[in-house]
Amino acid sequence: MDDAIVVVENIVRHYRLPENRDRSILDVAVEAVDEVGNPTILATFAVIAAIIPMAFVRGLMGPYMRPIPVGASAAMVFSLIVAFIVTPWASFRLLKKKRGKRLMEPKVGA
Repeated sequence: MDDAIVVVENIVRHYRLPENRDRSILDVAVEAVDEVGNPTILATFAVIAAIIPMAFVRGLMGPYMRPIPVGASAAMVFSLIVAFIVTPWASFRLLKKKRGKRLMEPKVGA
């Protein structure tokens, strides 16, 4: 469920790199998301694969256990969608406002 955190941290890391100072924020965000995209997808599906077997519990506990893996799997997929669609868009919108001054840059002479 921390997919969006991974994407945001990588976007900010790329935004702070000196070699990206003159690049557009959109290019930086796309490159940052692309860099962590495959590992994030893999980690999400690994978590889903680990909890899905709980949906097949039989007996009296079956009906009580089934909502846990179904709900958690749906939450993981939704988290992945938010991380790859909403997070880059929001980062682009927020960082575009900071175009004049770089994010977390120390002030000179202060």
